[in-house]
Formats: sequence, structure tokens, C-alpha cells
Amino acid sequence: MAPAPSSHEEIARSRPRIRRDVLFTRTPDGVLFHNAHGGFNVVTQSAYRFAALIVPHLDGERRVEELCAGLGDKQRDMVVQLVRALYARGFARDAGPRPTGGTLSPQVTERFAHQLDYLDHYADDAHGRFARYRDTRVAVLGDDETARWAALGLLRNGCATVAVTVEDAAEGALDHESRGTADLDAEVAGLTGAGCAPTLTRLAGGTLGWADLDGWDTVLVTGASAPAQLLRLLTEGVPDGRRLLGAWTFGQRAVVGPVMTAGTPGCWSCAALRLGAGSDAA
Repeated sequence: MAPAPSSHEEIARSRPRIRRDVLFTRTPDGVLFHNAHGGFNVVTQSAYRFAALIVPHLDGERRVEELCAGLGDKQRDMVVQLVRALYARGFARDAGPRPTGGTLSPQVTERFAHQLDYLDHYADDAHGRFARYRDTRVAVLGDDETARWAALGLLRNGCATVAVTVEDAAEGALDHESRGTADLDAEVAGLTGAGCAPTLTRLAGGTLGWADLDGWDTVLVTGASAPAQLLRLLTEGVPDGRRLLGAWTFGQRAVVGPVMTAGTPGCWSCAALRLGAGSDAA
């Protein structure tokens, strides 16, 4: 993320968006801006009234110079000083230019408004970031509850293309038991009805190689067979532009990671060896 605007000119051109966890509270001599991590005081007789008037407009929609249109010099300076203080303490950020439309449909924007708000709280370009997430093709390899909930979570949070493994995928049969795909199909139907149709693909079970996973950007491996599956994919080598992630157990420990790519040092085998060495030492 770019550094926060600091000069008068930079602040005037910025679009301040106050973070959702920031509150302001009246004090005997002004107003306190605060969140769970800290706060700061603005000490003037009219500070609370000023905050009550200006804070609702710090939504990232307008530049500071627009907010200050029609104000006198003193009031404009108060706005700039407040925005500068909010930026400096991480209580607000510059929302930047408005999105240049077309990345997300209105239906997707409405359905996943909470996810977009969450991204927007922490980072800029929430729509662009969500669009990249939505376009990522994720294959979930495993037959356990972790795999099922991971796939369901991906769909519920906006991923548009998800694959799961089922033992009889070649015949197209569906398993409607607790570890099956009935709840995934129900989620797909609900999203389709809302105009946000995802694609749920079924891959054959067994230990798959990268050739079987062609076109999948990220591969998550879970379940009892995770070590064998991860080892095969690592032995073949993670292709450029792809990500491999394991959710596995080591004794009584549940482990997620590491994220493995073609150029990243360290891998699942390294993690397992280090955990084993630490366990032996203990």
C-alpha cells in the first residue's frame, strides 16, 4: 500500500476513508478518536460537533478539497489537520481513484458486500483484489471435513471456480453423505439464483499429478492421504504460476502450510522434517 498522504496538497487530493473500527467520543475538552489499539485527542471547544459533521463524509467517495468547498480558511485547515492525524495513526486511508467499472457485476457486488467491506477496511483496491480472488481457480483435494468446509468457504466467499475430489467422479455419481457434495450443490444453486453462478468441478479421487490438475491456479490438499498427495506434487515440481498448500496433521498438531510455489524456498517436506526434529528433541 502506498504511503499515506502528508503534504497539504496530497491530502487535498486524497479521498479519506475512515476505518470501520474507529470511534469518536466526546470529552470534557474536545473529542477522542480511538479504536482497540489506541487513540488521540482533538482539543477545542467545538471539536466534537466538528467531528460529528465531518466523519460521516470520510467514506472515500470525495476528495478533501471537495469536502472543503464553501468552507472558510479556518474550517478547511481543521479538516486537513484532522485527516492528516487520522492518516498518520492508521485510522483512515486514502481510498484512491474510484474503480473504473466493469470488474464486478452488480449482483456480485451486492452478494459479497461484506467481503468487499472487509477488504476495503484493510487495503486499497478492494474491488480489484476481490476480482482477482474470484477469478482464481482452486482445487481442493481431500475427502475429509476440512476439504468439504474449505470448498464451501471458498464458494460462500466468492470464489467462482472450485474443484473437489470424489471417488466416483468419472461416473458422475453424487455422494450425499456428510462428506459428500450435497451442501456444495445447494450453495452453487443459491449463488446461481442470486446471479453469481460459480462452477463446481468434480475430480477423480486418488493421488493426482500436475497433469491431472492442469488449469487450476491453487491446489489445497487435506485429509489422511495429504502426505502422499503432497509428496507426489512436490516430486513433480510446482509449475510456474501455481500454488500448493497443505492442511495436514502431525501427531496432535493441525498444520496449515507452507504455501509452495515454483520460486519459494522451503516446502511441506522441510516443515515435516523440522517438526519431527523438534518432537524428537522434546
